[in-house]
Amino acid sequence: MEVLHQNNELGAQLFGTLFQKNSIQNIFRFLNEEGTVVSDLKVMLTLPKWIFIKATFRALRKLV
Repeated sequence: MEVLHQNNELGAQLFGTLFQKNSIQNIFRFLNEEGTVVSDLKVMLTLPKWIFIKATFRALRKLV
């Protein structure tokens, strides 16, 4: 969610990539937090990494 909050203009591209490179079942498991570590990692690896790394650091900064 942080990625879309900071980069809303990338939403269509991110979801397009997500649905092109993953099965619907894996996407729903991932979004519902019902997937395994391996299946979640596979979904995450299909998306641009740097955007999510930056979002993770922003979220961590908010916790400190």
